[in-house]
Amino acid sequence: MTMPQSSSKKQPAGWYTGRPRLRLSLYYARNAQHRTQLPMPDSAPRDLALDSRALAKAYAAGHSDKVLEMLHDWLAIYGGPSLLHPLSQHQQRAVNQGVESLVYYLTRPDLRFGKRAVRRLLKQHPVLTNVIALSDYRSSDHWLRNLLQRGGSMRIPAMLLHNARNGLAGDRATYFDLDADLASEWYGQYFFGVPGFASSIAQENLREHLTFWDERMQLPMSVSNGYMRSTYIDPTLDRVFKGNFNRLAQRVLGKVKIRNRPRGNRIGVITARWAPTHPTYKNRFPLFAALTDAFDLSLIHVGPKRDDLETSIFSSVHRVWLENGRFQSDFLFDNDLDILFFPDVGMSSESRYLSNMRFAPVQITTNSHPVSTFGSQIDYFLTGIESEEALERAPTHYSERLVLIPGIGTLPIKPSYLPQRKQARQNPLLIGCAWGALKFNHAHLQLLKTIADSSPVPVRYRFLPTLNRNSNYYLPFRHDLETILGGERVELFPSQSYERYMDCLAECALALDSFPFGGNTSIIDCLSLRIPIVTRKGWQFYNLAGPVLLERFGLGELNAESDAAFVRIALRLIADSEWRQRLMAPISRALVSQQMEATTDVDAFRKAMHYLIGHKAKSGKRAPLVFD
Repeated sequence: MTMPQSSSKKQPAGWYTGRPRLRLSLYYARNAQHRTQLPMPDSAPRDLALDSRALAKAYAAGHSDKVLEMLHDWLAIYGGPSLLHPLSQHQQRAVNQGVESLVYYLTRPDLRFGKRAVRRLLKQHPVLTNVIALSDYRSSDHWLRNLLQRGGSMRIPAMLLHNARNGLAGDRATYFDLDADLASEWYGQYFFGVPGFASSIAQENLREHLTFWDERMQLPMSVSNGYMRSTYIDPTLDRVFKGNFNRLAQRVLGKVKIRNRPRGNRIGVITARWAPTHPTYKNRFPLFAALTDAFDLSLIHVGPKRDDLETSIFSSVHRVWLENGRFQSDFLFDNDLDILFFPDVGMSSESRYLSNMRFAPVQITTNSHPVSTFGSQIDYFLTGIESEEALERAPTHYSERLVLIPGIGTLPIKPSYLPQRKQARQNPLLIGCAWGALKFNHAHLQLLKTIADSSPVPVRYRFLPTLNRNSNYYLPFRHDLETILGGERVELFPSQSYERYMDCLAECALALDSFPFGGNTSIIDCLSLRIPIVTRKGWQFYNLAGPVLLERFGLGELNAESDAAFVRIALRLIADSEWRQRLMAPISRALVSQQMEATTDVDAFRKAMHYLIGHKAKSGKRAPLVFD
C-alpha cells in the first residue's frame, strides 16, 4: 500500500490537502543568525522516522491493534529527552511524514480502536501535542475541524488530536458521551500539552478547560494535572477546578480505611521534595528543625524512592506510593500522628489525592506552594502576616483557616553554592529570568517585549526554567518565546544542575521577576549574587513574598505597583549602570544571611504548633489565628 503524502492529488476523505500554514523549518533557518548558541549537549541521536512500510502492511492485514501500537511506539521516541537544537532537514522531513502518517491511519473508517490501545495513546497526548508543534503544520487544526464535522466514529481520533495549541474549540462533552473513562484520561493529559503559557492560544484554551467539568468524570491520576497548573493559568479560576476535583476525590477515596491513634506530640511532614536543592526544603527546614526539642517528627516521603532525602531532623522516615492504582504505605494508613503537615500540596500528584483524606486530627498546609486547596481535608493554612495584603479578604483566598506568624511565613536557608560574580555581558545586556516553566504567561512576556523594544541598548533575556527534559517541550516552547520576543532576544536553558543554574544567573546584569506568580527562592538567589531584580507587587504570598524581601533589604524602589511601573523601573535599570551598582553596593552575603534569618519568627511557629496540638477540635471559626 502506498502512503498518501501532502500534494495536489485527491486524498481520502478527511485528509488535509493544503500546504502547512507555517514552515517551521524556514522559520528556524531565517532566525538562526540571531540565535545564541548555548552550551548544551546535543540530544541523543535517535531515528525520528516512522516505519511507513511496516505500518501500511499491518493496516492492510487488518491488524488495528498493531497499527495503534506502532503509532504509540513512534511517539514514545519523542517522549524521551527533548531535542535541544533546530531540526535538520532530514529530521524535519521525518517529523512531517510521521505526523501525516499518524493522522492518516487514525482517520481510517475501518480502523478499530481497542480501549487499551486508545488509553496508551492518550497517555502520549502531551508528546503528540509537541510532535505536531515540531512539524511544519504547527497544530492539528487542519484535521480536527474535519473530524469534528464528521462526528460519530471520528470522535476518538478527534480526542487524540484535540490539544491546547488548537485554534478552534471542540465540544468536550461529546467525548464523555463516547466513553467517560477515556475522556477523563484525555481531560487530564490536555493540561500537560504545554510547559508554560507563552502562547495566548494555549492559555485561553486552558482557561476554558479549567472551567469545564462533566459529572461523568472518572479519577485517573491524570485528572489532577490541572490542580497545580490552575493558579498559573488563571488565578481567578483555580478554586473552580480544585472545588470540582476535591469533591470527586473525596467521593472516590471516602471509603478508604484509615486508623489514627494520636500520641500527643507527633508531627508528620508529608512531601515528595524534602531534598536540599528543592525550594520546599530550603524554605521549611529551619522551621521544622526548631520543633525537634518538643515534638517527635516523622518524614513521610511520597512517590518513588530517592537517594537525596535530608532526614537529619526526623526520628523516623516512612513512605507512601502508588501501586496498581492504589496507595500503599508502611505507616500512613495506620498512624499515631497528631498533626500531618503538607508543605506543598499540589506539587506532586499524590499530594492532591492524599490531601482529600483524613489521616490526623489536625492537617495543615503552608506557602511552599502558596495556594489554597479550596475544599480538601486540610484544616489550616500557615503563612506570614507580611505576605497577606488584606486579612479581611482571606476567606476569598483560602478555604482553610489562616494561621499567621510574623514575617512572610518561610525561613529560607542560604544558597549552597555561590559562584564568583562575573562582569555582566553588555552587548547585548543580559537580563535574567529565573522563572519556573509554569510562571511564563503571554501577558507578562508582552511586558518584556515592551521593555526590549524601548530599551536604549540591545537586551537579551536569559530564561532559566525547570523545564521537563522529556516529551519534547523545548523547541515548541522556544518557538513560542521567539514569536513574542524575537530570536535574537531569547536564551532558553533546559533544566540543569543547581550549580550550573547559579553560574548562568551570575552572568546577568539585572533580573526580572515573573507575575502574577512571582518568585521567592529566585529572589534570594539574585540578592545573594548582588543582582538587582524588579518585582511586580500583588495581593498574596505568591506575589507579595518577593517584594517584602526587597523591602527588607532596602530595595523597595524595585517593587512595581503596576505593569507600567514594572516597565519603567526595568528601563531605568537597563540604562543606568551606576544606579544598579549603587543599589547593590550595601548587599553583602552577611546581610543576606542576616535578613533571611529574620524573615519569619521561629518561636511563633513553635507556639502555633503547640496550640494546634492542644486544640484539635474544629470550632468552625474562620477568623485567622495570629501568633506573635
